[in-house]
Amino acid sequence: MIRSKKRGRYLILADTSFLLAPYDFKLNIIEELERVVDGNFTLLVPSFCIDEINRLIRKGFIMRQKARLALELIKKHATVLKTCTKEGESVDDAIVRIAKEMCAIVATGDREIRKKLRKEGIPVIFIRARKKLELDGELY
Repeated sequence: MIRSKKRGRYLILADTSFLLAPYDFKLNIIEELERVVDGNFTLLVPSFCIDEINRLIRKGFIMRQKARLALELIKKHATVLKTCTKEGESVDDAIVRIAKEMCAIVATGDREIRKKLRKEGIPVIFIRARKKLELDGELY
């Protein structure tokens, strides 16, 4: 099991909504993540989120721009976590499961998954007031 604070670094599991946010909010999420966790983090992106972003490229000009920016951000700053959803498992449930298994913080822009994560005691990083990131919960 990988621990969130392995070698002094927090594991941050990003979902699709979080990775699309820089386009909408003109927010540098890497600088903001550094601020929130004092620069000590490894950004992880599940492979099923990348698949979802790749499907969004075909959804029109704006969505294509968002998706390309997200893929560029992943390429430069993230590690792809090769994983998939289990049979009958939603993407949200898979994010919760993986975060539990890895003791990771989840970065999301989705309110519903945020509620699920907080019920499970998993720390969440989210966008506050469309201009900064905020941590909800205790770091491991």
